[in-house]
Amino acid sequence: MALLVLTIAAVVSVSVAAGAGTAPAEPTSSISSAPEPVTAGESVRFETALSNTGPATITHAELTLPMPSGLTVESAEVSTGSCATASYQVHCVIGKLVAGRAAQVTVIARTSMPSTVSVTAMWSAVNSRGDKHDFPGTVSTTIAAPSPDHVAGYMKPSGDTLTTDPGTGATTSNPQVTTVTIPASADGTTAALSESNASGPSDACGPSAKCFGQISTITIEQTFSPGHPLRFAFLLDKSEIPKQTKLNTIPMYHDGVPVANCTGSPGVASPDPCVVSRTKLSTQDVEIVVLSSTNGRWRP
Repeated sequence: MALLVLTIAAVVSVSVAAGAGTAPAEPTSSISSAPEPVTAGESVRFETALSNTGPATITHAELTLPMPSGLTVESAEVSTGSCATASYQVHCVIGKLVAGRAAQVTVIARTSMPSTVSVTAMWSAVNSRGDKHDFPGTVSTTIAAPSPDHVAGYMKPSGDTLTTDPGTGATTSNPQVTTVTIPASADGTTAALSESNASGPSDACGPSAKCFGQISTITIEQTFSPGHPLRFAFLLDKSEIPKQTKLNTIPMYHDGVPVANCTGSPGVASPDPCVVSRTKLSTQDVEIVVLSSTNGRWRP
């Protein structure tokens, strides 16, 4: 079953006057990253912006965003202007920003080795006097080592999969593996997935219920609909399943409430949530597939 985990984005904001004396414009830069931490091998999202608080127009606004070792650029999008990307750097040309306007850049980078890295957004612009000024902002990002019980990363807008499977499936030492398939979303989202041992037999499944699995927890920045649901697959090692347990009687609980079998159209969470299938594999492990529009605590 699943315990809700909050994803926290690190944010840094920098404000610098554009000129001495009566400054004609006073831009402000900011940069944030999410999720924090991100799991090595997953993607992280950086969002940076330059805001012209006025009163004058600024020109030749540009951004250079170099990637430190351990990060590789996957994509970059800008609200106005254009960006050129390389594996190690993003460079964006914004141009003119009138008073009260802002330019936002979103960069997705793939992580590799565990570390703590600093990413600096190097913004620059020219004020109405013709003076060029820099407006840097820096954010620190923790890249955590992969764990069989926790993973966090940025999900592509086209949809993506997050799994705690370290590549071995469920084993006696890691008896539960959770995989979530996330539907396509307009802006993409960050997600965190974790597994933990229950505090007792009834933890997360009701006072009189009989649970035996770990608690699986997923936190996603976005909610979905029953017709556009999340798909959870819980893989249970055979050592985790009590003897004499019949396949079709293996329970699944969501926030302490029993989850019924799906009765609607294929791919639709009806009722919401619902169990799609319980399957015994050739290894004698069991996979339970669930559809749901929401986060929550899950436990078999």
